[in-house]
Amino acid sequence: LDISSIRIQAVPRRPKAPDGETDVTIWYKARDDNSGLGNVHYQILKPTGGTLFDYHYHDNFYTPYFDGDPRVWKTRTIRLTLPPGSIPGIWALQEIVLKDKAENTLTSRFVETGILRKFKVL
Repeated sequence: LDISSIRIQAVPRRPKAPDGETDVTIWYKARDDNSGLGNVHYQILKPTGGTLFDYHYHDNFYTPYFDGDPRVWKTRTIRLTLPPGSIPGIWALQEIVLKDKAENTLTSRFVETGILRKFKVL
């Protein structure tokens, strides 16, 4: 995981009358030295301290073996929509967990390291 490549964009669905419904896009770059990227999940920290957990179902998520060259950096895109009524305020990407096809795990916790990727919900 290239931590410096992580970008987040949050766009309210109704900017003139925001109700919390927000389209969120997270970009990250990842590669692996051998078996290739497998399971990916992430957590988003809400302004209240609660979290939102989900998986990123990328093109090799379900494959038993990695399709392509696992050593090449590839930008991947997570898209999610926060529902109406989502808490307004500053949200943050709390962590991303990457597993390769050999079940090795890399956990990147951004809150603990102080490397926060924040976005605002209106």
